Amino acid sequence: MVQAGAKPVNWPALVSEWAPDYTKPENMAVAELYNQHGGAVSLAAQYVMAQISAGVVKAPEWFAQPVTE
Repeated sequence: MVQAGAKPVNWPALVSEWAPDYTKPENMAVAELYNQHGGAVSLAAQYVMAQISAGVVKAPEWFAQPVTE
């Protein structure tokens, strides 16, 4: 496919294009995929969440709002 001109992308880049706004409830489900299979993305997200939980850093405004379904 590359020889025919296709540009390969990895799955996190593709999913980020599909669900760029994580403030929406339906897109929050993507976070679980990253958490389970995200590699470095998962580690970074878990690190930030641990810092927020420990009170080291403040959660962003959009994150503090409850998600309603």
